[in-house]
Amino acid sequence: MRKGNIMRLFLRLSIPVLLLVFFGCASTKYVNKKVEELEGKIQQNKEQIKDLSGQVTEIDSKAEEAKRGSEEAQRQAQEALKKAVALGEYKELGRKEINFDFDKYTLTNIARNVLDEIGTIMQKNPQLVLEISGHTDAIGSKKYNLLLGHNRAESVKRYLSEKFGISLGRMYIVSFGELKPIAENDSPKGRADNRRVELRLLGPQ
Repeated sequence: MRKGNIMRLFLRLSIPVLLLVFFGCASTKYVNKKVEELEGKIQQNKEQIKDLSGQVTEIDSKAEEAKRGSEEAQRQAQEALKKAVALGEYKELGRKEINFDFDKYTLTNIARNVLDEIGTIMQKNPQLVLEISGHTDAIGSKKYNLLLGHNRAESVKRYLSEKFGISLGRMYIVSFGELKPIAENDSPKGRADNRRVELRLLGPQ
């Protein structure tokens, strides 16, 4: 075979190999570049997520702080109202009573009707305030019944606030649990009578 033919053959055989190597290297560089870009974006997203998480945590913290501040303000207002009533600055204008099912603090339909009357009166007369005392029968421990009495009074306060917009500073609650029965606890009727919330509508002297 002539020398020129050998060179042409060599070139025909080597050029595809060189192209394969060249494009293979180029493809590897391209892939590596894309991987680096993707990793950069992932890292950037991680940092953004971290920043957002920090902002959410800060917002939650501020919301919780505001909630605690609001609850403290409500507590102080109710304590001030209690003292004013105790000092005789308010007089009783009317008294109502609602009852609850055994071991429950959800309002019955009858209870809501009574509260609707009180809520309407308080809406029209913003100088009036309300004392809400929770009571239970004697079944259960004294500690549990104090909590149950509190929850019954709290359900009344929440209902009047949400439905009629009565300021929480115009209502205060107290729980006596089983300590102030109005009937004997040795009968179903007596226990049913004791499962109650007493409502005292008060006005300034």
